[in-house]
This record gives sequence, C-alpha cells and structure tokens, in this order.
Amino acid sequence: MSPQKYQLPKSTTDSFLQIKKLSLNSNERSKTLPSVENDFVH
Repeated sequence: MSPQKYQLPKSTTDSFLQIKKLSLNSNERSKTLPSVENDFVH
C-alpha cells in the first residue's frame, strides 16, 4: 500500500488541520476558562 494513494491535496490537509486545531482550541478554552467566560457574561 503506497501512502501516496491516500494523500489528500495539500490545501485540503491544511484546512483540515486548521479546523482540527480550532476545535482543539475551543475545547481547551471551554475546559480551562469557563469561570472567566461566566464572569464576562454576568
């Protein structure tokens, strides 16, 4: 099995990685900053 077969175009991979990074960031934010966000809401 050659890895080339399954390689996505670079732009697709990049945007997928970016989306993954963004969702990771928002997950981290909701984990670490719920109290801060609550402060802003009130």
